[in-house]
Amino acid sequence: MQLSHSHRFVFVHIFKTGGTSMRSVFEPLTERPGYRLWRKFRTRLGSPPPARYPRLSAHARAIEIRDAVPSDVFANYFKFAFVRNPWDWQVSWYHYVLQNREHHEHEAVTRLNGFEEFLSWRMDHPVWHQRDFVVDERGECMVDFVGRFESIQADFEHVCAAAGIEAQLPHLNKSQHKDYRDYFSDRAIHLVEAYSKTDIEFFGYRFDPMAEEELILPLRDFAGDKAARRQLAA
Repeated sequence: MQLSHSHRFVFVHIFKTGGTSMRSVFEPLTERPGYRLWRKFRTRLGSPPPARYPRLSAHARAIEIRDAVPSDVFANYFKFAFVRNPWDWQVSWYHYVLQNREHHEHEAVTRLNGFEEFLSWRMDHPVWHQRDFVVDERGECMVDFVGRFESIQADFEHVCAAAGIEAQLPHLNKSQHKDYRDYFSDRAIHLVEAYSKTDIEFFGYRFDPMAEEELILPLRDFAGDKAARRQLAA
């Protein structure tokens, strides 16, 4: 996650949704909770004192951020995240692990016989849902804006306008692969349907790309419409 006091925003970074590119833009404006204080005292005293509040991982969930930062910060800052079509997300995840020798799953994934076997292997491991990054204990969205990877440029511009930032979005950490639909048999499509049922229903995705007007709910208004949030969470 990234938190900016100067621009009053909190970025909930869901992996493989274009977040690395956005982080590079926001980095000069942000601080990791406790990090600058920790660094300052480490330099002066040789060992760090307790931080004001716990340091959080780069991919901390909104609920973890809420519990770690001052309540007025979380309540009043502009909070946002980006999500991705679950089928495309799995393809990107697979190729990223294959291409990154330092990834902790790299050796295991290289021993698998292709993408479909990766999906079956993934089913036997802890399930990651993008929804879990943005909801509270009741299943209600905690962030003010959820952008889509599929419309990343327009949604990034929306975030920048909301946070008072002028910036261009670079393209970093991009895994190399074909269109995600080329990797799917009927069986593989259904594997992701089962694995990502929560995200598919909550964010209104389907296997084939859809026009924005076909979405269950426009995500730029996702957190502002409490009635719609309750309907989706039911």
